[in-house]
Amino acid sequence: MSWLFVLAGQLKNLFPILLLAFVAGGFKESDSIETILALSAALLISMYALFYTFTFRFWVETNEIIIKEGLFDRTLRTIPFAKIQNIASTQSLLHRLFSVMEIQLESGAGRKPEAILKVLTVERARKLELEIRAYAHSASALPQRVDDAPESTQMVQADPIAIGPVATGPVESSVRLHKTPLSDLVRYGLIENKGMLVIGGGLYFLNQSGVLPKNVFREIASWVSTWLGPGHGPVFYLLTGTLSLLVVLVAVRIFSVLMAVFTFYDFTLDAQGDRLRVEHGLLSKLGGGTQKQAISAVVQRDGWLHRRFNRVSLRVLLPGNAGPEQGEQAKKGMRYLSPCAPPQAAAQLIFHSCDLDLSSQKLIPLHPRAAWRMSKWPCAGLLLAGLAVAGAVGSKFSLVYAAAILCVCFLLIAWSLYENQKNAAASGFSLNAAHLIIRTGWFSQETYIISREEIQTISLFRSPFDVRYDMAHVGVELRAGSMLEPPAVKYLPISVAQSLAQQLRVGIAQRELKVLYSQ
Repeated sequence: MSWLFVLAGQLKNLFPILLLAFVAGGFKESDSIETILALSAALLISMYALFYTFTFRFWVETNEIIIKEGLFDRTLRTIPFAKIQNIASTQSLLHRLFSVMEIQLESGAGRKPEAILKVLTVERARKLELEIRAYAHSASALPQRVDDAPESTQMVQADPIAIGPVATGPVESSVRLHKTPLSDLVRYGLIENKGMLVIGGGLYFLNQSGVLPKNVFREIASWVSTWLGPGHGPVFYLLTGTLSLLVVLVAVRIFSVLMAVFTFYDFTLDAQGDRLRVEHGLLSKLGGGTQKQAISAVVQRDGWLHRRFNRVSLRVLLPGNAGPEQGEQAKKGMRYLSPCAPPQAAAQLIFHSCDLDLSSQKLIPLHPRAAWRMSKWPCAGLLLAGLAVAGAVGSKFSLVYAAAILCVCFLLIAWSLYENQKNAAASGFSLNAAHLIIRTGWFSQETYIISREEIQTISLFRSPFDVRYDMAHVGVELRAGSMLEPPAVKYLPISVAQSLAQQLRVGIAQRELKVLYSQ
């Protein structure tokens, strides 16, 4: 039944196109040709996926997996177990109905998985993962296979698969490190408020498709006015509008909580020796794991709402798994150590994954005038914008309105100065033998714990304004970089920035020499 899953995956990818063809087109008769073309394209692509499924073969050797695929362009790939850093798994409702799963083998060296095995029984998928783990545990002396396994020249279909007997070397048992309770998922939904994005996108699509009338807000206001009846003053309508807005905000938060529960239900983090693995999901069960040494960085997010709930969020950056070109790959696999956890539990997870006690690290502060340097251009922009708007309003309406706009402008400038002072005081960095720690922000604070082994390039840069204030910035780029690169360490005294850049460069040079001598 592998073809059924491939067909469902292709139709899922084509669903937005088909939805636009049927809904955005407004079911007009003139669109019938476009609709027929879209359906024909969907049929052809589905047929190609169907034939592609029956041409897919793979088999497993002692220390590698070999994959043969392609309908017109045949590809034969050999993937050593030693190259595999992450094994991501997916179980949608259809997978769970047939007791199968999809797994992705990722190396972290490219923008796509090394291999995607779409339909494996759960038992055989676990067997393959166990074999890769056994090789990683004892790569120098894997036990010999005894076997009833097929010959290496024999091709097998994707399901049933022909995996030789699993390596019998010792593999560490799984230890539960963390499980996110339902109450923390509710807190996570209230904190993140991602429901606003989905509802806003849905309203925009409905408006563009013509389902909603163009003057929908005017019609709603007219309906409310008719329903409330005449004889009410502006204060009554202001209170009614405010109450309606509060109801909408509460509904958005509820929707955000439902999304959090749907995505991270039964979130668990397990340790298998030096390997970490997560699983989560309500309807579609997602999972992924990686070696601890393969983690490029751990990001602790501590925003204002996080502090109100006494919770933090722990995200991980893995090599090559977060670029926008990779589509669904970034959504599968391992993204979080915990979406929402108490600070004490988060500290334990950081210690287990990075061998670091974050509370013992003393941050080096920014330049004493960093807050003023941060505020210079935002405050100047706010002042110019406020003067321009106040001048235009004062000349057309009244000086009272212009004065009110200037007051608002000065309040924003005062808030910007206050916020940047807090940001500068809360930000800083720390460097030890294994990690670079970068902390940024105050209202929404993020702490990056970066493995020095993953730092690929260092840049020291400064603008003409930084030269005047005797400041500089240090930026780092991780191996197999992605769109989630850590921020630069900004607004440092020039001597501190040069010292930091020099120490990081020495670390990179020593690592390269070590690799050269080992070869």
